[in-house]
Amino acid sequence: MALPKVQSPLVAPLLQKAAEKEALQHFKAAAFIYKQVLDIDGEHKDCLTSCIRLLLKVGRNKEALELSDRAAALYPEDFSQLYLHAICLRDCGRFEEALDELDHAAQVGKQTGDKTFDEDSLKVCKARTLARCGGPYAHAAALLISEVLQANPNQDGALLEYVLIVLQRGLAADATRILLRLLVNNHGNARVRDLFGQCLREEGMVELVCSEVGDTATATSALAFLAAIARDHGAVNQSLILFRRAAESAPGVPTHALAYMHALEIVQRYSQVLAVAVALLQQTKVEIPDLAYEPVIEILAGLPEQHAPLRWAEADGWQGVIACASPDTKGSAANGSSGMREHPSSQVEYSPAQLDVLAILFTCIKVLYVGGAIGRTYQLIQAVEPARRASVKPLHTTMIRNEAAYHGCVLQLLRAQPPPSPLTAPSQHAIYLCGDSHCLPGGWQRLSVGGRDVVVVPNLVTGCKIWHLREKGSFYPKTAWANTVASLPHGAWVIFMFGEIDCREGLLLAVDKLKYADIQEAMGVLADIYMEVLTRTVRDRDRDLRIFVHPVPPVLNETRHIVTPFNDLMRQRVKQAESQNDRLRWLDVADRYLCENRSKLNPKLNFDGTHMSPAFLQYVNAALEDMNIACGQASI
Repeated sequence: MALPKVQSPLVAPLLQKAAEKEALQHFKAAAFIYKQVLDIDGEHKDCLTSCIRLLLKVGRNKEALELSDRAAALYPEDFSQLYLHAICLRDCGRFEEALDELDHAAQVGKQTGDKTFDEDSLKVCKARTLARCGGPYAHAAALLISEVLQANPNQDGALLEYVLIVLQRGLAADATRILLRLLVNNHGNARVRDLFGQCLREEGMVELVCSEVGDTATATSALAFLAAIARDHGAVNQSLILFRRAAESAPGVPTHALAYMHALEIVQRYSQVLAVAVALLQQTKVEIPDLAYEPVIEILAGLPEQHAPLRWAEADGWQGVIACASPDTKGSAANGSSGMREHPSSQVEYSPAQLDVLAILFTCIKVLYVGGAIGRTYQLIQAVEPARRASVKPLHTTMIRNEAAYHGCVLQLLRAQPPPSPLTAPSQHAIYLCGDSHCLPGGWQRLSVGGRDVVVVPNLVTGCKIWHLREKGSFYPKTAWANTVASLPHGAWVIFMFGEIDCREGLLLAVDKLKYADIQEAMGVLADIYMEVLTRTVRDRDRDLRIFVHPVPPVLNETRHIVTPFNDLMRQRVKQAESQNDRLRWLDVADRYLCENRSKLNPKLNFDGTHMSPAFLQYVNAALEDMNIACGQASI
């Protein structure tokens, strides 16, 4: 008689630690711990199961199958192991073997009375496998799903498969109705959200969604919820309609106005952003101490529709500001002081609604600055300043931290190094700086290229990562980027300045989530994505752009060890591409931004701890001049 196996006392705490890491999405650490446990006890069933599921979750299907082969051999009468083995076989494309294993698992589950055995779930898994086989098997899959839904109309897995079936048959309306049901209980399911975004792009589906939502007491929140899902999953234009209806159904409610404004930013409808803010200020009952709305409305009104990048700059008539020694010193616009107090009368703990109003005003400041209405930007900053200072909590620690960060950046820019006056210039005397928030310090400053003064026009793509721009990406920054590129004049010179967010969080998270073996592999994939986007864009003869690739700003000490090698890699890739297309060039400024053997930021570029100061443009200017590119004609 075999003695029972004694479990090592190390196993339980290790498994608990692995589960904690997995819950935090630290998948690499979790997988490492699971493998440590298997080194101690290679037959530990729970550990085998957890590790296989984790590997499937992160797309390492072959590794999962290797481990599952072992688990299924060790536990041939365990339904859960056989079921998991079938999924691994399916996800590795071995469909016939997966179907056989599912039949075997069903037989074992019934014979053993396994508590985890659920016949409906197994049928759904079988249908999913049949559907992957394609051809005549698709009909068998549909029959299985119908069988499950007849017995249990609310089986989520079957409903999701049914959505895929009706979509293949062109029945988007039926699919959308089912997805609305699924979103109630499965709003976190990425597949459900992706399919909802896909369906909403079909003609008539926005109207159907609005009809299904109806005019109930929860309709406004439902519309806003669905709009956010649509925005995040490739249906930006459709989300605008839903956000607008949510805002219109709750006039004066700052939350919905703010969400609509941010959605309008994606498609660069800056005039509408201001119009939504004005309507909110006119209708809301939410008051902010030390902030009168009437002068703010006057500042926001009167700008023309922004059909061209320099339209607001021409209308604003910027005459420059008196730069302030510090943020605590009053400033005044040279084209007329606002006469408003900057110091609050008392300290306030703002409610969520009040914070949303402040976020709306901060968003207006960002939009006015990016649009070139610098005079109004400065006036609005002065108007809002007493309310900003009155907050008991630093606003960057509240729910509006992102909006507060943009406001703080623009505030510091205008006080430390305001753009020269005037901003107006012929469109051929502009160079476009396209990027995330790192493009703001360069905005509206001057370069001298080929003997010409050139104004730097910021093209902000809020929160955009290079990763968002991949072919399969559907997150809204990709749409914002496409709209930005589409807005550029034919033959424009544009500097692309992306990658800082990827280097700050994206690359490390990707490795931590087991998408890549190490940071070098992750960098290589990211560089591939960026180069594909750059070469495709520069080859678009309809736009005929001249593209300069700016290195990732090496501002943060914590990420410079990632930024520097990524810049080296991108320099190598772009330099190779230059020989094939001279309209794509690398701006060789990365080393000029660094000192002390590339370990520290050049002190001249210190600014707010996040961005470089506008002084970085002197190095950009020198790099452009060194290229000795002829300017004129349709270039600058």
